[in-house]
Order: sequence, then C-alpha cells, then structure tokens
Amino acid sequence: MEAVVRKVQQRLRKVREEMERWDDINTRLVHEFSQATAVISRLQVLGEDKNYGVLHGVPGIREDVVGQQMEVLELIFVAMGVTLSSDIAALHQLLVDQPNIPKDEVQSIFDVVFADEIC
Repeated sequence: MEAVVRKVQQRLRKVREEMERWDDINTRLVHEFSQATAVISRLQVLGEDKNYGVLHGVPGIREDVVGQQMEVLELIFVAMGVTLSSDIAALHQLLVDQPNIPKDEVQSIFDVVFADEIC
C-alpha cells in the first residue's frame, strides 16, 4: 500500500513540476509577444519623417533606427520560436505522464494542436 501511495505522490510531484515549467514557458511567451508588439508599434512611428525633429538632418538616421528595430524584432521572433518549441515539449511531457489518457487520445490531442501544420 505504501508503495502505491509513494508512486502516486511521485507522479503528482512530476505533474506539478511539468505544470510549473509550462506556466513559466507561457509567461515568457506572453512577455516576448508584448515586446514584439511594442517594437511593431514603434516601427509605425519611426517610419514617419516628421517624428525625427532636429535629427532629421542626420544622414540615414531614419533607416538606421528602423533597421535596428527590425533586428530587435527578428531576435524576439527567434526567441519566441525557441519558447514555443519548449512549450510544445512541456505539453507533450504533461500528456505522456497522464496515466488516465490513452496514447491514441494523446495523439488526437496533438493532431488538434498541430492542425494548422498538418494542412
């Protein structure tokens, strides 16, 4: 009986750890999305010459500033890709560790999650 209780406690602990990991990954993804949104908003403002004031006289200032923001946006998108792959791995581990979900149902859940990629 004690062995069964320990096994259940161990599985519960592992599920909690995976759920915490998933929450951390989702928090990071929301933060990265927020950063990308801020950069995209800035790009709209930076694209207009009237917003440079006295800096308008500096040759290539607009192109340099917009270029820097595009580089930042690209780095954010790369980070989001890494976070998403971690998120999918955490989801997979969480589903696999659930003894009450049959393996074919786990596959059907992934089919729903990745429906866009399958088409």
